[in-house]
Amino acid sequence: MNETISMEVPGSLSDYIPVYSPKTIVWGLQKPSKTSKSKDHQECLGKRLALWKNGNIEELIREGRTIQRRLVQFHRKKDAPQNTAKLFAKLVMEEQINSALRYLTESDYGGVLSLTDDVMRQLQEKHPNAQPAKLGSLLFGPAEDVHESIYSEITGGMIREAALRTKGAGGPSNVDAHGFQRILASKSFKKSSSDLCDALALLTRRLCTDEVRPIGVGEVLRRIIGKCVTKVLKQDIVESSGSLQVCAGQKSGSEAAVHAVYNLFQHEQTDAVMLVDASNAFNSVNRAAALHNIRVLCPTLAPFFIYPYRLPARLFVAGGKELVSAEGTTQGDPLAMSMYALSLQPLISQLQAATQVNQCWFADDATGCGSLDDVRQWWDTLQSSGPDLGYFPNAVKCWLVTKPEKEESARKIFEGTGINITTEGRKHLGAALGSRPHLEQYVDSKVDEWVGQVCGPLAEQIKQQTHELPCDDAVQEAQQEARREKNEYLKSRYAEVKSSLPVNMLRAVDLATQEGASSWLTVLPLRLMSFDLNKREFRDALGLRYDWEIPETPSICVCGDTFDADHAMICKRGGFVIQRHNELRDLEAELLSLVCKDVQTEPVLQDITGEELNRGAHTARDARLDIVARGFWERQRQAFFDVRVCHANAESYRDMNIDQIFRQHETEKKRQYARVLEVEQATFTPLVFGSTGGMASECQQFHSKLAELIAEKKGELYSTTVSWIRAKVSFAILRSALLCLRGSRSPRRAHVNIYDNDFEIKKQRPNIF
Repeated sequence: MNETISMEVPGSLSDYIPVYSPKTIVWGLQKPSKTSKSKDHQECLGKRLALWKNGNIEELIREGRTIQRRLVQFHRKKDAPQNTAKLFAKLVMEEQINSALRYLTESDYGGVLSLTDDVMRQLQEKHPNAQPAKLGSLLFGPAEDVHESIYSEITGGMIREAALRTKGAGGPSNVDAHGFQRILASKSFKKSSSDLCDALALLTRRLCTDEVRPIGVGEVLRRIIGKCVTKVLKQDIVESSGSLQVCAGQKSGSEAAVHAVYNLFQHEQTDAVMLVDASNAFNSVNRAAALHNIRVLCPTLAPFFIYPYRLPARLFVAGGKELVSAEGTTQGDPLAMSMYALSLQPLISQLQAATQVNQCWFADDATGCGSLDDVRQWWDTLQSSGPDLGYFPNAVKCWLVTKPEKEESARKIFEGTGINITTEGRKHLGAALGSRPHLEQYVDSKVDEWVGQVCGPLAEQIKQQTHELPCDDAVQEAQQEARREKNEYLKSRYAEVKSSLPVNMLRAVDLATQEGASSWLTVLPLRLMSFDLNKREFRDALGLRYDWEIPETPSICVCGDTFDADHAMICKRGGFVIQRHNELRDLEAELLSLVCKDVQTEPVLQDITGEELNRGAHTARDARLDIVARGFWERQRQAFFDVRVCHANAESYRDMNIDQIFRQHETEKKRQYARVLEVEQATFTPLVFGSTGGMASECQQFHSKLAELIAEKKGELYSTTVSWIRAKVSFAILRSALLCLRGSRSPRRAHVNIYDNDFEIKKQRPNIF
């Protein structure tokens, strides 16, 4: 279903676009055919805009339907494993992990219902006619004027952050949350992305102040805007909803409600707990009363509700039929929960004043605790006052949980109400409420469910534990002992595995266990972040990782030596070794630019003018280092960095372990550039990497410091930031290694420019006939 939206904006725009449906936009932007080009798209779009401007919407819709019928629809075959694997991989690479898992586990019983008369009747029942607000349901009080400065916190940056936190499928425009994240947060669009965020922030502020109706309730853009409004006005919403309605954003509200109701039920003065549910709750709220009361309860949020809901919304059903949403909240509204919580606040206050029952609410799920007479009075008040606000208790779905000795009295007091009565217990907000046997049965069922997910002995040990908590010293001692046993087992297992490996494989395993060397293998293969590999790249990466033979490689290199993986990593023909170095240099410089000023690549060092340097130092006049940044290790002090990539599997390193190889290169770099300390009065850090992953100790310290600075600046967790940096570095090294392995080192042929040649002259000179 799609909602028709009217734009009530001043000026000529309201004349240009009076009324439209989001689905009309989709049809207006679709390709005319599967093989159409950019020129065809421009011509077609111009014609459609002309139809739109002239108000010929029917012609535009007819064209869209014609194209839709001609397009070949793709029907997925569930019995084709290759199709399943292909679509699953596509969803994972697009970062839609939940959608990928649902695709594998979805049932054949889901999907969209066919539009029959019975389905249409049910939809109409879900959308009742508008009811007038009754005097007894209205609140009276001053409606405060809200200054627009309250919404000044809604900026382009907030829109971008909200977009990054938004998930879900697309609305009528078919642009999902992932698409809006790329549009609003990607660096590829540069200033255009930030300008769009600023424009959306302005639109959000206007939605809260001016008479502008939102564009499409089901749109991702509306969800982003709703997140921003909720973030700014969250405290107002929580305070206006009260402490008894825990669905408005109270921190740990549901958990507090569960413990409070459980403790109240154990109290000797409590005879029973009533669990109430309402029929068609969100669609039945009296909209007129809700909009009036929200102006009194939460004036800062009132404009955002009044402008979308003051007129009924037209809902179009696929198949040519139409519904009207005149009551309640519209399906997909991101602030529906806030509106519902505020709309029931007068009812909750009335019940609190009229009865002695202790009550708690989560949206339409109401809970009342007390004596049987008080609970019956609370139920009668709820039945009489609830419908005025659009709350219709459904006795068939309501349960009265009583204590065993009060069951007979409860059945007499609630006779004829249709309420279910039990002494065992029921679920309350996802937790067990009732007798001790019911609680144990509920917990046992959960434990039995977990047994299939954890190992058998561990599950049995958990089930046999006593309910008495040990002292802290015993817990710490047990934890230390468990860690000690685990470490000893892992060490023995590690030594056992290493002793069974051949010599060449042993070196490969040592390299693979270096810090960050396995990051490319553990991250999700997201195409957007360039973390994906094709099948040959993945196989080659595994071959390099474990020093396996790489298939389909030449036997002789163009330089004349025997070609294998080790030779490919050090052969300078083709320029791939230099390109590998430059790739890491540019990546580190880009990361440094996030937190440092005056970042340069290949800075020229100052000339030597009589300074005495150690033997082996680089004293050339044009000496350069890879990177210089100011303020990394110390404030306002320059820090120089030089990148080196070494191949630890080279024949010259066979008698050295990995740490010795890295330390040798670090020492050599420091000796060569001691002039940085003496002449530049700056710091110097060698960044030594392995050709297939891993890095030296000082390089690890550098990345730890870099992650700390980036995390502090961006407000992210250190663990997340350092993992992201290691993944970026790991893929840079891996892709460079794959280029060295598969890149062409053949000499380039001379380019012949045939366009500037005079063939008559060329023919005469060599006497060509």
